[in-house]
Amino acid sequence: MTIARPSLRFDFANAPGFLDPRATFGRASTAVAFDRQGVSRSAAAGTPRWEFDPITGLSRGMLFEPQRTNLFLRARELDHAAWTNTGMTVTANTSAAADGTMALETLAAIAAGANAAQACTVTAGNAITISVYARASTSPHLLLSINDGVNGVLCWFNLQAGTIGTHTAGIGTVLFAFKDIEPCGGGLHRCSLTVTTNTNTAFAATFGPAAADGVCTVIGDTIFAGDAQFEALSTIAAHASSFIATTSTTVTRSGDYLSVPTSGSWFNAAEGTMVFDFLVNRRTPTNSLVFGRIGDTFASTIYLSRSNSSVFMTVISGSVQQALIGKTLDWTIGTRNRVAMAWRVSDFAIVANGSTAALDTSGALPVGPTRLMIGAAPYSATGGADYCDAISQAAYYPRRLATACCRPSPRRRSQRHVDRDLPSLRQ
Repeated sequence: MTIARPSLRFDFANAPGFLDPRATFGRASTAVAFDRQGVSRSAAAGTPRWEFDPITGLSRGMLFEPQRTNLFLRARELDHAAWTNTGMTVTANTSAAADGTMALETLAAIAAGANAAQACTVTAGNAITISVYARASTSPHLLLSINDGVNGVLCWFNLQAGTIGTHTAGIGTVLFAFKDIEPCGGGLHRCSLTVTTNTNTAFAATFGPAAADGVCTVIGDTIFAGDAQFEALSTIAAHASSFIATTSTTVTRSGDYLSVPTSGSWFNAAEGTMVFDFLVNRRTPTNSLVFGRIGDTFASTIYLSRSNSSVFMTVISGSVQQALIGKTLDWTIGTRNRVAMAWRVSDFAIVANGSTAALDTSGALPVGPTRLMIGAAPYSATGGADYCDAISQAAYYPRRLATACCRPSPRRRSQRHVDRDLPSLRQ
């Protein structure tokens, strides 16, 4: 049996730094990602980010993130007047941050309930995520909190064990949604808390040391902390995006996108298949996340997205939805997934990890798409990513594949073996 070879293939994980010359990468601002040495490095505007696991140094692939804004001022200066330090002394630049500089501060409680706090204003109904990089000092726990002056949520993180502690559920206007901890090496962890809100717009985010899970700050508690971030979105942010440094104003990081014009001989307007391979590195949002698409606008596109615990293939032509088919998928951190979607007129299919294909046997194709995009939203011709993690591999076949199974590949393998295992669809 001969399996077709892709006419366009991106091996982001196994060939970091290389980008097909037919592709254009876009991001209108600088951004950061972890390098092979586990150090957070800045990438210039318009430069892709190949992300590596900060603990193992293994390549995760190319990082795609949507536009986000850090609403905290002086995010790296907890001793600045932009922060309200209640019952807390802050000693600047005492411990190594993710970028290797001595940018973390010592937070030492001199009163019960001590914390560092900053108020932020958001659009009503937005979900909110606060994240802080922290390392244990005399105290092993970090306590994060978000409140609107009446209701709030508390969450504890064990910085010594690298584990998530307990949280309060919240009530009324502020409800718990999500919590996460990401190891960054050298005892450093990034801890994040997400809450959902309704009509309120004014919030305060606080953090400080704690001696034990579920216990509030008391005199003598001390941790190292810094590089704080406050993000608000109309849908659940669910995990903090890469750190955005700020000074006297808020700062917005633009979204990433990768685009390839369909004018080349690699593209077939009558049929095709797209395959995505990715390792789940973060606890990603449950709202829609777009892996990639063929098309120019939301009125004419084929795209693959996540919603809750499933992935969906959506086909829209002439502003009319032609097909919507989905498969469930495992989003546990450390899980490798491979998803393929294939199309031709009245013949659409989606496969996840070798399962039986989900099919739709009616519908038209988008007319005259001029680009293929990875990571980008279906409603924009050049807009930034709607994906929030690194993609390991992506491939396009100028055929509606229909013979072999789709299965996840090992972490690393040769070009020959990857090509051999890139999937077509099982009927």
